[in-house]
Amino acid sequence: MVLKDEISQFSSDESYYDWGRIIDTSEFVESYLLEDEKLGMLFSSNPGLLFSGAGKNVYVLICQLLKVGIKMEEVRLLFTDNMHLVTEKCLKNFSGRLSFLDELRLDAGTIARAGDQSFYCLLESGLDYNAVTSMVKQVPPILNQSRDVLEKKINFLANRLHYPVEELEVFLAYLCHDMERIVRRIFMLC
Repeated sequence: MVLKDEISQFSSDESYYDWGRIIDTSEFVESYLLEDEKLGMLFSSNPGLLFSGAGKNVYVLICQLLKVGIKMEEVRLLFTDNMHLVTEKCLKNFSGRLSFLDELRLDAGTIARAGDQSFYCLLESGLDYNAVTSMVKQVPPILNQSRDVLEKKINFLANRLHYPVEELEVFLAYLCHDMERIVRRIFMLC
């Protein structure tokens, strides 16, 4: 639980606080998202999460993430790995964007699963996890391709061109072109 001194330094006698919500929010975040020491760091660096009503935004955002198919463990990692982004403004923006996706009836869970399939396809090809992560950070559209398309490109590289799959780490553009263009360029070089 966040220490009383840490809370009191951000509160004021002039303002009204819903202490029930403040306690509920800190207990919820501690129980489901963050370990005790990270919880203290989060609330110390972002007191608005407790005092400005942003605690409600935490609940709303988590519900929206779960609604679109993101697992609780992934939500926990999102908060843990990006504590610097957990501000009242970011929570509202992210929540608004999720609402927008929901209004357009886009299934973000399906999109995430498709990206996961592409990611796992690259891992299953023999590439190292860190290499795949680095590749995706450099060229995120790689994950927009279906697993079948990626498999065809990787098979062509490895089986027809006889290059090791690790070459993809250096030549990311290969995965960005369609198969027709890849084949044309390769045969132009022959």
